[in-house]
Amino acid sequence: MFRDQYLATVGPHVVLLSDVLPELEEILAKLPEDLPKEVRQQYRQKILEQLVQREVQAKLILLDIQRNLPKEAQQHIQQQLDERFEEVQIPRLMKEHGAKTRAELVEKLRSRGSSLQQAKRRFSQKVMVGQWIQRQLGQEEITLDEMLHYYQTHAKQYEYPAKVRWQEIVIPYGEKRTREQAWRLLAWIGNQLLRGASFEQMAKRYSEGITSEQGGVRDWISQGALASEQLDRLLFTLPPGQLSPIVELDKELLIVRVLERRPAGRTPFLEAQAEIRKKLQEQKRRKKLEEYLERIRRGVPVWTVFDQQK
Repeated sequence: MFRDQYLATVGPHVVLLSDVLPELEEILAKLPEDLPKEVRQQYRQKILEQLVQREVQAKLILLDIQRNLPKEAQQHIQQQLDERFEEVQIPRLMKEHGAKTRAELVEKLRSRGSSLQQAKRRFSQKVMVGQWIQRQLGQEEITLDEMLHYYQTHAKQYEYPAKVRWQEIVIPYGEKRTREQAWRLLAWIGNQLLRGASFEQMAKRYSEGITSEQGGVRDWISQGALASEQLDRLLFTLPPGQLSPIVELDKELLIVRVLERRPAGRTPFLEAQAEIRKKLQEQKRRKKLEEYLERIRRGVPVWTVFDQQK
């Protein structure tokens, strides 16, 4: 592909491959190296299409700015953005690319298929488009009734299962010891615990599980999340602080003690209110943005290279 290949046209504006190539390559660089070539190509095509559609939207908004904002105001804003680019973005780009001089930055950008001029254009476009959208869409007001209705109709989203946090001492068998030897060792450990020995110290000294260094402490886990139904059932019925009988799992024996347990429940509306407000604002904003883009697109000829493929 040539870097000046046309990917889209929006009225008098064009979207070139070079406009999206640096970001495309940056995203692709984060994919796993062992990804099959055909899968990587599919990702590339999908990401490229998303980037082009984003650029098309930005060009439509720029057209709307040009139609509705006086030229003097546009020139004034552009001058301010140019100054901000020099004062803020140039130092940021130099730090990001490890460049010590402006000339070194230019060379590093060129090696990535970009340029200082393109970086300035992308920066100006992003700021202008963002501010103009904010001006067009405004701030969405969400009423208490709307939030309550959302909370009531999406009640399952705010339900949470019971949780438990516990300690364990794990003694495996099969390689180092027989099942009988493991049972005798764990029974002895259990007797020491019943006589007042520290669970934490005994776990650190004798447990061979992955939590031994943490004194056998397991973090919070939801009911039903464990692979062993037997252990899951035990942890949610055993009284907190009480030592369990010996439990046998796959090639290992263990003793557990419940530290804390929380019952299932539902997040109260007052705690969920801020999140619900944010969701509803985003929904309204997205709808208004779609309506706005549809309105400004009328009468503007738009073409993308993906139209032909579809």
